[in-house]
Amino acid sequence: MEAIGTLAGGIAHDFNNILGGVLGFTEMALDEIPPDNPAYHHLELVLKSGLRGRDLVKHILAFSRKVELTREPLSLPPLVAETVKLLRASLPATIEITTHLKPTSGTILANPSEIQQS
Repeated sequence: MEAIGTLAGGIAHDFNNILGGVLGFTEMALDEIPPDNPAYHHLELVLKSGLRGRDLVKHILAFSRKVELTREPLSLPPLVAETVKLLRASLPATIEITTHLKPTSGTILANPSEIQQS
């Protein structure tokens, strides 16, 4: 297990370096493109995915170092809605996902990447 943790940590560091470039150049492109440009929305999606990737790297590094991930207060409905969008992209079109979320559900103390991976 320790060897797997060390390997995962090394890969996570390398991937984090790649993500740094993707996130940085995406943010610079967003600064240069007007919000009404159709590419702007696509770049926002790239940025959002890159940030999720960064959170995943933190999760892997926490596993490799046996460190507790930080938990923060978060509203569950937006996180569930975002996770459902991710699931829809990876599931066949014949599968229907229905959610019934109340926007006033309150907050929980959790790590967003742990919730999305569960």
